[in-house]
Amino acid sequence: MSRGTRQSTLPSSRTERRTQIADGALPRRQSDDEVTIWWSNLSETQANFGLQANLLSDEDLLRAGRMSNSNVRDRWITGRATLRSILSVYLGIPERAISIAYEALGKPQVKNRGTFRFNLSHSADLAALAVTWKKRFGINILRIRDDININDFAPWTFAENDLNAWRRLPEDEQRLSFLRSWVRKEAYLKGQGFGLSHSMRDLQVVESSTDCCMRIVNTRSGAPDRRWRIHDLTSPEPGFVAAVAVDGKVSRLISRRWPDGSICAT
Repeated sequence: MSRGTRQSTLPSSRTERRTQIADGALPRRQSDDEVTIWWSNLSETQANFGLQANLLSDEDLLRAGRMSNSNVRDRWITGRATLRSILSVYLGIPERAISIAYEALGKPQVKNRGTFRFNLSHSADLAALAVTWKKRFGINILRIRDDININDFAPWTFAENDLNAWRRLPEDEQRLSFLRSWVRKEAYLKGQGFGLSHSMRDLQVVESSTDCCMRIVNTRSGAPDRRWRIHDLTSPEPGFVAAVAVDGKVSRLISRRWPDGSICAT
């Protein structure tokens, strides 16, 4: 089907949405140690832009109205509508009725929903929304770009030992190594609620000796964080790197595409 005649990919009601997600793909009440990641191509869902605005809260619309760049505003509305649509499926309430609050450093959470948690990241046209019913966590994705001078950012990203090792890498491997380090650390900082207010140079990512994940070591104290685990993610679209950091052991990471619910590689 051509883009000009593309049908709606973002349903206007809970009833319609259930018919668009594949049988068996509707979220169940997953266990407390599972994390589900929903991937969405914002350029595709943006085709139904008029409907998306109807899913936003009054506060969302006011925030969007303050954005002067129309491309940024439209992309934000698309991402916000996708977020509300997915949360609505989990929580069983209308999209507009979902109340989103922010912690002191800006991490979002759903009001009055106990331990249910979500975290959103997007880069270019790709968005990733992760949800759990209990665990603290953070997710981050980045498009692999050639127009970023990584040599300028590397001293602010790597711990000293890691920076020296990174500089010894072949030049054609440095960009991917830098971006992987960035997404792992930012996912961890988002999970902690710090965001980029905390220095990445104080963090070192190390392979775990006990399970298939990575851990964080604070380079100032030398102490490892024995709770949090970092997992690399496989993007469903080429040209991206992604990671999720979780407080505690994860029994299963599940990746699905929105809106059809199809399983994709983790």
